[in-house]
Amino acid sequence: MKEEKAKSLIKFLESTDKVSGEPCELTNETITGDKAVARMKTNKAPNGMAIEFVKEGGEWKMTNRSPEVTGVKPSAPAANAPK
Repeated sequence: MKEEKAKSLIKFLESTDKVSGEPCELTNETITGDKAVARMKTNKAPNGMAIEFVKEGGEWKMTNRSPEVTGVKPSAPAANAPK
């Protein structure tokens, strides 16, 4: 996601080459109360990406947020970039 400068998980997954319909694997779960973060790996993203989950009504639900993207600021333009 960082490499493609995706600003949200939804925008990252909107690209049809990212969604395969194949099962994914969740690893490295970290649970803090009713919030959690897990690394989601798929055949299209073998290194995975961190995804936030929330517990609502006793069930865990995936959000459209990733701590790897949250707070990422766009890089400053190069000094020699055209204006």
